[in-house]
Amino acid sequence: MDCARCLGYKGSMTTVRIHIIDDDPDTVQVLALYFGVSIPQANVTWSSSGRQGLRTVVENRPDVVLIDIALPDLDGFETLSQLRFAVPDIPLIVLTAGPEEDTRQRVLDLGADEFISKPFECGDVMSRVASLLQGRRSQSH
Repeated sequence: MDCARCLGYKGSMTTVRIHIIDDDPDTVQVLALYFGVSIPQANVTWSSSGRQGLRTVVENRPDVVLIDIALPDLDGFETLSQLRFAVPDIPLIVLTAGPEEDTRQRVLDLGADEFISKPFECGDVMSRVASLLQGRRSQSH
């Protein structure tokens, strides 16, 4: 699967910037490895706390952000809410191992574009990232 082509990127010069806000280095490592293989021009960055993630996303404006709910300082709900206000055009995907139905509805109400339960399939995460980025690319043309 040529994910760069399915995302609408032409050539190898365009970077897909993905930022992950999660305090679990194992989750981040798995996602970064998968994105690196699936999208060779992916630039994956990581924040281990909500406050750090907010700062990084607002300053660097990645193409998509993945957010965990269980964060050590500012929980994922508040992080999501503040990000949606600060960067309304960036797709936000919530990844969490929390209770599914209540959490799902709450994050969608707060402005998440997608909700994925942990444990997750990397292919499912990639499909949702691709779908959101394709929508974003088509809106900008």
